[in-house]
Amino acid sequence: MMQEMEGYEVYEAYLDGHEGEIDRGEPFILEVRELETLQRKVIMARVSREAGAFAEGQPLDIARGETPEQERIY
Repeated sequence: MMQEMEGYEVYEAYLDGHEGEIDRGEPFILEVRELETLQRKVIMARVSREAGAFAEGQPLDIARGETPEQERIY
């Protein structure tokens, strides 16, 4: 049985240049893919390196190029 995915995925390159906003917990515009529907969306989001940093947060996987490795952030 296939496990249902929830949350979002973003390409690592889309986070480049936003390190300051991430460190300060400030929102910025980001293109993501919703894992449940695979639909791409442009959203205003706050991103954290720590799980659970935002009470209203959703999981965000980082797609790193062509490697299957992903890192989950929130």
